[in-house]
Amino acid sequence: MPNNNAQETALPRPGVQIPPLLIAAVFIILALGLDQVLPLPLPLHELPFGPWIGSAVVAASLILVWFCRQAMRRADTTMHPNRPNNQLVLNGPYRFSRNPIYLALLGLQLGAALFLASPWTLSLLPLLWLILDLYVVVREERYLLQRFGRPYRQFRDSVPRWL
Repeated sequence: MPNNNAQETALPRPGVQIPPLLIAAVFIILALGLDQVLPLPLPLHELPFGPWIGSAVVAASLILVWFCRQAMRRADTTMHPNRPNNQLVLNGPYRFSRNPIYLALLGLQLGAALFLASPWTLSLLPLLWLILDLYVVVREERYLLQRFGRPYRQFRDSVPRWL
């Protein structure tokens, strides 16, 4: 009888060495430091209800991650982007986006920018998106296509990468 652990380690992996959550956290910490040393003239502190809107965006992002986690648990697969996936997750938030967890990370950064009135956190949001797209998503998509073939291709063709 084949050893499932040996078989699992033989599978290719997406090759994402730096966890996306760590990337997002570094961006927020870097932005808050830049706010102190090199302030931008973007008066986010004047936004009416900015902290409330930011809190709502953070909460919505955390709820989205929870729904993603539930969908992955039901599918008996991992949320870790450098571990082999057991199967495709096609339900829950994955019906609307192939990358809802990364959308949630972007939402966390947007919410933090509004809550903390941090111009740099807001300004670095497009760069975070670009890094997640090029460093994480492209690698994961290449892996999933290799791992699942036609079912992943059908999923990719019917569900948008982001929204």
